[in-house]
Amino acid sequence: MFTLRDADVFPHRDPFAVSEWRRRLTVRLIIEDENGRIALVGTTKHPYFQLPGGGVEDGESVLDAVVRECREEVQCEYVEARELVSSQEYRGRDGKKYETHCFMGRKGRELTEDTRTENEKDLQLHVTWLAREQALALLHSQCEEVRSGKVEYYNTAFNILRDTYFLEEFCRLLFPAHSD
Repeated sequence: MFTLRDADVFPHRDPFAVSEWRRRLTVRLIIEDENGRIALVGTTKHPYFQLPGGGVEDGESVLDAVVRECREEVQCEYVEARELVSSQEYRGRDGKKYETHCFMGRKGRELTEDTRTENEKDLQLHVTWLAREQALALLHSQCEEVRSGKVEYYNTAFNILRDTYFLEEFCRLLFPAHSD
């Protein structure tokens, strides 16, 4: 299991003092289309992209959250979902210990209705499909921005590092000769 802490993301900042961690269960999705391209999502709030996904709602299973998040953020069905890897993220600012499960699968039937949440609509959440190598290169370049202190958005910085790890694991598993 991959673990991230504030010091991994923001090494030059003083750590937050946390007396008790509250658990937050989340999911991330690696979705390939029929051409092997990977879905990444972005918003108008900032110029960064990440894997689709979000929080598991009360009373919802992890797999149900995967299906819902795919419908909301990618506007399609999720086919052949299987868990790939998971992470723990200790986000001191909010006193939360994220437990994130990353699933991999294929793009299914496209939806005809807009199923984004109101917040996602307000942020103009959008999907871009990139070749695996392009998606990985984009996430790696965003990691460099995190490490150089250019990413000011706390949760986004965590998400970039975590999602890069998830996509690297996906590539290592399915394309071992190309992941050196």
